[in-house]
Amino acid sequence: MNFNVDKFFIMITVISGTNRINSNSLIISKACCDELNKLGVESKLFCLSQLPHNFMKVMYSYKDNTYNNIIKKNISTSNKYIFVIAEYNGSYPGILKAFIDSIQAKEFENKKACIIGVSTGYAGALRPLDHFTDVLHHLKTEVMSHKLKLSKVYNNINAKKEVDDELRAKLLYSISKFVEY
Repeated sequence: MNFNVDKFFIMITVISGTNRINSNSLIISKACCDELNKLGVESKLFCLSQLPHNFMKVMYSYKDNTYNNIIKKNISTSNKYIFVIAEYNGSYPGILKAFIDSIQAKEFENKKACIIGVSTGYAGALRPLDHFTDVLHHLKTEVMSHKLKLSKVYNNINAKKEVDDELRAKLLYSISKFVEY
């Protein structure tokens, strides 16, 4: 299925919402990019592990060119975002909160987001999805109401760190809805 994206420009940044190396969120984020590519939609992947090592020192400094380029490339030039968020201690990762807080609110205004919750437990990161939705609404970002909640995600990731067909079908369904959103 290909979407007619010629009518309007769509650039989707898929954000892996943790800075943990080789996380389940990153595996699922990569699968999201693969599915967007198959749909003919331009996308890019940004993992919070790509933040500069001195992120906490430069996050509020608008004079740091390296960090400013990360924001420009991954946030400013996109009009839609897919956030893949793991559950950490009943909410979303602190690094995601720090990242969002470091960006001027106008960068998110009037844009759209899809949120995918990743959990090794039963709830599919339900609380983090709700918490992060509140933050995005505060930033005047429209959040798609269909939020994919992935429980016991380790059951859908093989030894090669690839998602299985069942999970890929769920991702495709959500991503297709989001492209049309």
